Amino acid sequence: MSVPGVISVTPETARSVDSEACNSWTESGVHSPTVSVARLEVPDKASSEFQKACSSYKGKRLTEAEAHVRKALDIYPEYAASWVLLGQVLDAEHHEEDAGKACSHAATVDPQYIAPYLCLAEFEARSDD
Repeated sequence: MSVPGVISVTPETARSVDSEACNSWTESGVHSPTVSVARLEVPDKASSEFQKACSSYKGKRLTEAEAHVRKALDIYPEYAASWVLLGQVLDAEHHEEDAGKACSHAATVDPQYIAPYLCLAEFEARSDD
């Protein structure tokens, strides 16, 4: 069965998707057998900014991480992984409402991408919702 906007994962697409790993949900090594076309259309410059943001986030350099992830989103506003990372950064900066909005937007941008839903679930679990 074919789903519009979704393709099967090949080794080449897996490498592209692996570059989005920046949190416990995406670093787990669990991969979906499909990937949305939107995730494969991310420009190299946006992906590079995402990687810089991820590195800064992991190093707890939140201001730097936010600047890089916002730059990635300026380049490619449909970059769901960047919206999730922005949500994580904003959450770490104690901007919980904006963090939730960023993760919600990621789900809107790419409904097949699971990370936004996991991000939102984590926020809700912490707030007992």
